[in-house]
Amino acid sequence: MNTNFFQQRFRVNFNWILGPGIIYRLDLNHQINSGLNAGFNTNFSLVNMSLGKKVFKNQRGEVSLQVVDLLNQNANVRRNITETFIEDIQTNVLQQYFLFSFTYNIRRFSKGMDEEKYKEMYQDEERD
Repeated sequence: MNTNFFQQRFRVNFNWILGPGIIYRLDLNHQINSGLNAGFNTNFSLVNMSLGKKVFKNQRGEVSLQVVDLLNQNANVRRNITETFIEDIQTNVLQQYFLFSFTYNIRRFSKGMDEEKYKEMYQDEERD
Protein backbone atom coordinates (compact mmCIF):
# COMPACT_ATOMS: atom_id res chain seq x y z
CA MET A 1 0.00 0.00 0.00
CA ASN A 2 1.25 3.44 -0.93
CA THR A 3 0.52 5.82 1.93
CA ASN A 4 2.55 8.76 0.62
CA PHE A 5 0.52 11.90 0.77
CA PHE A 6 1.18 15.56 1.43
CA GLN A 7 -0.82 18.05 3.43
CA GLN A 8 0.23 21.65 3.98
CA ARG A 9 -1.61 24.38 5.87
CA PHE A 10 -0.69 28.04 5.95
CA ARG A 11 -2.41 30.71 8.03
CA VAL A 12 -2.03 34.49 8.26
CA ASN A 13 -3.98 36.89 10.49
CA PHE A 14 -3.99 40.66 10.12
CA ASN A 15 -5.63 43.24 12.37
CA TRP A 16 -5.49 46.88 11.29
CA ILE A 17 -6.71 49.95 13.12
CA LEU A 18 -7.78 52.18 10.25
CA GLY A 19 -8.93 55.20 12.18
CA PRO A 20 -10.47 56.17 15.47
CA GLY A 21 -12.24 53.00 16.55
CA ILE A 22 -12.37 51.37 13.10
CA ILE A 23 -10.85 47.88 12.88
CA TYR A 24 -10.25 45.72 9.80
CA ARG A 25 -9.47 42.02 10.28
CA LEU A 26 -8.35 39.47 7.71
CA ASP A 27 -7.83 35.75 8.33
CA LEU A 28 -6.34 33.74 5.45
CA ASN A 29 -6.03 29.94 5.58
CA HIS A 30 -4.57 28.04 2.64
CA GLN A 31 -4.59 24.24 2.46
CA ILE A 32 -2.99 21.88 -0.04
CA ASN A 33 -3.73 18.13 -0.14
CA SER A 34 -1.99 15.83 -2.61
CA GLY A 35 -1.42 12.09 -2.91
CA LEU A 36 -4.99 11.29 -1.93
CA ASN A 37 -7.55 9.37 -4.00
CA ALA A 38 -9.01 10.94 -7.13
CA GLY A 39 -11.32 13.84 -6.30
CA PHE A 40 -9.82 14.42 -2.85
CA ASN A 41 -6.68 16.33 -3.83
CA THR A 42 -7.80 19.81 -2.89
CA ASN A 43 -6.09 23.16 -2.95
CA PHE A 44 -8.22 25.91 -1.44
CA SER A 45 -8.10 29.20 0.40
CA LEU A 46 -10.43 30.11 3.23
CA VAL A 47 -10.65 33.88 3.65
CA ASN A 48 -12.55 35.50 6.52
CA MET A 49 -12.80 39.28 6.66
CA SER A 50 -14.48 41.75 9.01
CA LEU A 51 -14.88 45.47 9.52
CA GLY A 52 -15.76 46.74 12.97
CA LYS A 53 -16.40 49.99 14.81
CA LYS A 54 -15.66 50.50 18.51
CA VAL A 55 -18.55 52.13 20.39
CA PHE A 56 -19.37 53.42 23.88
CA LYS A 57 -17.20 55.02 26.48
CA ASN A 58 -13.65 53.68 26.53
CA GLN A 59 -14.44 51.71 23.36
CA ARG A 60 -15.82 48.75 25.31
CA GLY A 61 -18.33 47.77 22.63
CA GLU A 62 -17.77 46.74 19.04
CA VAL A 63 -20.21 46.41 16.17
CA SER A 64 -18.85 44.43 13.22
CA LEU A 65 -19.79 42.88 9.91
CA GLN A 66 -17.92 39.71 8.95
CA VAL A 67 -17.91 37.54 5.84
CA VAL A 68 -16.81 33.94 6.37
CA ASP A 69 -15.39 32.06 3.36
CA LEU A 70 -15.17 35.15 1.18
CA LEU A 71 -14.01 33.14 -1.88
CA ASN A 72 -16.60 30.38 -1.33
CA GLN A 73 -13.96 27.62 -1.50
CA ASN A 74 -14.29 25.90 1.87
CA ALA A 75 -13.76 22.14 1.73
CA ASN A 76 -13.19 19.55 4.44
CA VAL A 77 -10.93 16.69 3.37
CA ARG A 78 -9.03 14.36 5.67
CA ARG A 79 -7.24 11.02 5.48
CA ASN A 80 -7.50 8.24 8.06
CA ILE A 81 -4.77 5.59 8.02
CA THR A 82 -4.85 2.38 10.06
CA GLU A 83 -3.07 -0.95 9.78
CA THR A 84 -5.91 -2.36 7.68
CA PHE A 85 -7.22 0.51 5.54
CA ILE A 86 -6.72 3.98 4.16
CA GLU A 87 -9.77 6.21 4.02
CA ASP A 88 -10.19 9.62 2.38
CA ILE A 89 -13.22 11.54 3.65
CA GLN A 90 -14.87 14.73 2.46
CA THR A 91 -17.66 16.12 4.63
CA ASN A 92 -20.12 18.94 4.18
CA VAL A 93 -19.09 22.25 5.69
CA LEU A 94 -20.83 25.53 6.22
CA GLN A 95 -20.25 27.63 3.11
CA GLN A 96 -20.07 31.40 2.72
CA TYR A 97 -22.13 33.50 5.13
CA PHE A 98 -22.29 36.99 6.57
CA LEU A 99 -22.36 37.72 10.28
CA PHE A 100 -23.35 40.94 12.05
CA SER A 101 -22.19 40.97 15.66
CA PHE A 102 -22.04 43.10 18.76
CA THR A 103 -19.38 42.50 21.42
CA TYR A 104 -19.08 44.17 24.81
CA ASN A 105 -15.92 43.89 26.90
CA ILE A 106 -16.49 43.63 30.67
CA ARG A 107 -13.16 44.83 32.03
CA ARG A 108 -13.95 45.28 35.73
CA PHE A 109 -15.37 41.86 36.47
CA SER A 110 -13.66 40.41 39.51
CA LYS A 111 -14.91 37.79 41.94
CA GLY A 112 -13.11 39.18 44.98
CA MET A 113 -13.82 42.91 44.54
CA ASP A 114 -16.12 44.59 47.03
CA GLU A 115 -18.66 47.25 46.00
CA GLU A 116 -16.68 50.22 47.35
CA LYS A 117 -13.52 49.26 45.45
CA TYR A 118 -15.57 48.78 42.28
CA LYS A 119 -17.12 52.25 42.64
CA GLU A 120 -13.67 53.81 43.11
CA MET A 121 -12.33 52.12 40.01
CA TYR A 122 -15.44 52.98 37.99
CA GLN A 123 -15.26 56.65 39.00
CA ASP A 124 -11.53 56.80 38.15
CA GLU A 125 -12.32 55.36 34.71
CA GLU A 126 -15.07 57.93 34.09
CA ARG A 127 -12.59 60.76 34.74
CA ASP A 128 -10.16 59.46 32.09
